[in-house]
Amino acid sequence: MIKVAHRISSIPHKEPVKPMKIFKKMDISQFINALGDARAFNAGRLYEAARIYKKILTDKEIDITLTLAGAMVPAGLHGIFADMIKNNFIDAIYSTGANIFHDLHISLGHPFFKGDFREDDKELRKAGLERIYDVLVPAESLMAGDVFTYEYVCPRIARECQKHGHL
Repeated sequence: MIKVAHRISSIPHKEPVKPMKIFKKMDISQFINALGDARAFNAGRLYEAARIYKKILTDKEIDITLTLAGAMVPAGLHGIFADMIKNNFIDAIYSTGANIFHDLHISLGHPFFKGDFREDDKELRKAGLERIYDVLVPAESLMAGDVFTYEYVCPRIARECQKHGHL
């Protein structure tokens, strides 16, 4: 048998990794704390991230900005963003124009539909549908959003820019 006890005493951080324990009806705080007991590899990184996030949420001097890219709204995530603002999880959102357009699309009463990323785009187009990965949208409803943007949103933006000397 090889003795290594003398080597352990030379390790600067001697606390051993503890096996993580879980139990029925464990809440998320208990789970995160259990990750902290193990505190190794990604369990440790998730524990540290949760601690930092908790500090951010409780520190009134910190503003949290959420940045979005990609088709988040058609995937059904638009409600989460509003809830995050209402519940003070975030203070501001920076987004690509696609998310803003898609949110406008929903606000105008045009839904998105579950599809499949393997569907044939040519066949979908023949059926009057467009595909955003695995989400389908009637082409005519996209056009309705374009028309609304062109007729109502763009002129208002242009007027505001002129009013403030930006055009």
